[in-house]
Amino acid sequence: MSHEAHHHEDGCTHACGHAHHDAEALVVHRHEDALVATLRLELPGPPEAARATLTERLALLTAAIKARGGIIGHIKGSLELSETSLFFTTGGPPEFKAGVPAAGRVTLVAILLSMEEAQVREAITECMLPTA
Repeated sequence: MSHEAHHHEDGCTHACGHAHHDAEALVVHRHEDALVATLRLELPGPPEAARATLTERLALLTAAIKARGGIIGHIKGSLELSETSLFFTTGGPPEFKAGVPAAGRVTLVAILLSMEEAQVREAITECMLPTA
């Protein structure tokens, strides 16, 4: 993507310089009387920062769901922490340096009741996908 302003289908225009989120990252569908939301996102930084950010965002999300009259069946997921190992060689066997934390990959599934799809999308977008 170029470094100029661009337009999203949701009607908002963003200048490059903040986090962008793949429209496929959030999927919401109805299953019987519940709404099922799945989300994939990346949290940059070392493992402690990724865990802290996820904890903070989940607290915001649960509060937003409750504020909209929703009932949480469950919110489950995984936080996959990755690191990048640095290496170098001057012709001999490579030498490796300790891993550098790269990012945390979050996969989340939420089963929610007593909410409309638009409310679920709004709550998850506001709390889990901040743009700043």
